Formats: sequence, C-alpha cells, structure tokens
Amino acid sequence: MLVETQECLQIKTQLLNYKNNMEIITTIGKAIGTAIIGLGMLVGGWFGIQPQPTTEPASIIQYLGSDNQLFFGGSTYYISGSGITSTGTSITLTSLTIPQTGQKIQDADLSSTFFLTVEPGNTTRQEFASCTTLTQNSSGTATLSGCSRGLSPISPYTASTTLGFAHSGGSKVIFSNPPQLYDQATFKTNDETITGTWLIGTPTASTQIANKTYVDNVANAGAATSTSSNGGIVEIGTQAEMASGTTADTDKPRVIITDFSTSTPDGTSQAGKFAVISETDGKLNQKWLDLTEDYTWTGLHTFSGATTTISSATTTITTTTGVLGFATTTPTLKSNGISIGADVYIGDGGLGIGVATTTNGTLEVSGLTYLNNLYIGGTTQGGPLSYTASSTAFSVSSGTVTYTGSIPTTSNVGFGSFVVASGVAGGMQGDFTIFRVGKIQAVVGRDDDSASGGAFVYTFSWSGANFAVAEITDDTSSITGTIYWYK
Repeated sequence: MLVETQECLQIKTQLLNYKNNMEIITTIGKAIGTAIIGLGMLVGGWFGIQPQPTTEPASIIQYLGSDNQLFFGGSTYYISGSGITSTGTSITLTSLTIPQTGQKIQDADLSSTFFLTVEPGNTTRQEFASCTTLTQNSSGTATLSGCSRGLSPISPYTASTTLGFAHSGGSKVIFSNPPQLYDQATFKTNDETITGTWLIGTPTASTQIANKTYVDNVANAGAATSTSSNGGIVEIGTQAEMASGTTADTDKPRVIITDFSTSTPDGTSQAGKFAVISETDGKLNQKWLDLTEDYTWTGLHTFSGATTTISSATTTITTTTGVLGFATTTPTLKSNGISIGADVYIGDGGLGIGVATTTNGTLEVSGLTYLNNLYIGGTTQGGPLSYTASSTAFSVSSGTVTYTGSIPTTSNVGFGSFVVASGVAGGMQGDFTIFRVGKIQAVVGRDDDSASGGAFVYTFSWSGANFAVAEITDDTSSITGTIYWYK
C-alpha cells in the first residue's frame, strides 16, 4: 500500500491548479477568437470582403457567359516556404487538391487566366492576383506562374505596385472572384464589346437576336418566297430539273427561263432539254420532231396535200382488221383490205398480188382474178391460157387412184390424154378436159358388144388440188395417161 507524503500532495495540487488554469485560458482564448472572427466579419462586410471557410468551396472561377472558362470550387490554401516578394510572378502553395479526396488540381482544370486573393480579409495586406499556369511538383507543392500582382479592386482593375505586398510562408490563398473577373462579364445595362464568339440560334420572334446565317439568307433573298398568289423569290431551274420534273423546295420554287425555251429550234443549237413554245400561229415548228424515229399511228389520219411523197426504202402497211382506202371514203370490197376509188399508176416496176414479182411492167396474181371486162390493147404471150409446166401421169388397173396435191394452185384447166389396154378385144385411146370449177369431171368408156367384146368405163375428177382416176366398169382392162395443167 502506497502512502502519499506531504510533498506528493503539494505536487498534485499544483498540477490540478495548472489544469484548471489551462482550461480557463482555453475558454478565454475561444471566446477571444470568436470575438475576433465576429469583428473580422463585421469589418470585412464594411469593405465587401467575406471570410473563406477552410472546409467549404471558397469561390467559383468563371467568365460569365463564356465557354472557355472553367469552374473551380476550391478551399483555403497556403503559401509554401519563406513566402513571396511584392513583385514575384510565381507563387508556390503547400498543396493544391480537392481536400475531400486528395485529387490534385491540374492546369487543364483551370481557365487560361485564373484569379487569387492572398491573405483574404487582411485589411492591410489583402491582395488580388491573376495567374496563367499551374504546375504540380513532385514534392506535393503546386506552383502558380505567369502571375500579375497587385490588381486594383476598382475600375480599371489594372495592376498597381502599391497594391502588391510581400507575404510570408503560411499565408492564406483562395481562388476567388475579384472585380477583374466580373469586368469580363456582360450586363444588361452596360455597353459591351464582345471579343469572343457567341452562338445565337435562329430567331423565332421579332425581339430576338438574329445570327449571321439568318441575316445572310435574308440579305441574299431580299423578299419572301414566291407562291401562286404572292410575288417573291424563286430559283432558276436547270435543264435537267426541267426535264425530270424536280419537285420544288418550299422556300425556293423553281421556274423556267427564256434561255431554255424557244419556238423556232434550228435543230442544232437547241440540243439538249428545252421548253417547247408554239410559234406565232399557235402551232409547233416541225423541227421539234425527230423525223428519223419510228412512229406508231393509232388514230385516223388524213393526208390532204396535193402531192404526198413517201420516200422510205420500205413502207409496210400491216392492217389485218381495217381497210386502207385511196380516193374513197366508203371501202366496200372487204371488211379488211385495200380499196381504191381512182386510177392506179405503176411507173417502173411490177405488181404482184399474192406473189412477189421481180419483173418490171408485169402483173402477177397468185389467186383467182375476176374481171367484168377485159380489153387487151397489145399482144399476149401464150394466148388466153398458159402452161404451168406441171403435169400428172396416171395409171389405174382397178378401183380409184387419187393424186393428192398434184394440181398447181394457179391452174384452172387440165388437158389430158389416155390409153386403155383391154385383154379381151383391143383397147382405146383419146383426150379429155376438166376444169377447176364447172366441168370438174370427164368420162371415157366402151359398152360390151359381140364384135369387140369387153366393156370399161373410167372417170377423171378435179377436187381442189387433187386429181382422181376411177375405174367404174372393168373387163380385164387398165388405163394410163398424162394430164397437163394450164392457167
């Protein structure tokens, strides 16, 4: 068990008194500090200076209304080392970070010119300064360079040597909004000169500012857009736009100009796309048509010129369901074909009907020819009938023999000769004639009698293109011969 001596008790009492005195001193110091802070706030308010808290953002850097100023909400920072002179152009801080995270502020985080207040609230040494560059040092300090010192708190806000002061190490520094910053802002009641670029949208009301593009468009146009009921601005259409029917823009309808239109083309200089204009008689010039192209006529056309010349090497009329009439308005020969109501003259060449003729001055018809009256003023070759150079040989001993397709289509009559060979009592020979129409059959034969014995009867028939020989009565006989075809 320990027993306190009188000396120990005296020492203990002195310690307790010292503790109590320190608590009293601390309390008095806090009270005095609070009073000094309050007095500083009061005096600072008189001079427009506010104290900067050490744990809250001290200020915001900005050029009001500008895009090239960066915002920085900093804290309270301190000058490093032994401090700075009144004219020094660089200031080194013990650190420059975001206190809550320790993130270092970089030069790119600040505006090209940023502002400081050194020893804010100090009524004898507060100083405004601006700097242009921030460098973070490896030691953790940060150097601000390109600084202008002693900036005036009143217009014209320029630097003054009388307002620059020397500051010892540990002096406070805040990033502030001094008058120099607000001097670069614009205000409604001030006359301003804007040196930066302000982007203005397209105005929609009469009281809004107009941008350059809008003003240029109005100056170039000089009037409203033209409509069907209002004269105004139009755009000249190109020849390609004229031909393609390009849809006009709502703000610039396209029009055709006289440069691209004419009534009298010469066939060469107007090559390209032109608007067709009628001549003074209201009709179109023929040169607007390309007469070398093929045309299909589907309607009724009347050629009433005294002389109409068709000089094409080949002109084909392929009508199969209509009638082509010359000098007649009522063709009556057929429901389709050609009707001629006037004289026909063929100067040099032949006329072939149903057949292509190559002999000049001849008329060649492949089918039947019907003539009410025929007058021959000159000589004829071959007489009324001409041999077709075709014949049919026949030989029949019993029944009927048909020679299919043996009659030429141009033949109208056949002349034949025959010989009958009889095994009983001699034979018989003779001639016969048959025609395409009318007498189309001939009969030859002999009755049976006691003198000659044997009877026979044969018929010769014409049917279309077929020739037939039939044995009607037979007494061991046969018939042979040849028929020749004429037209």
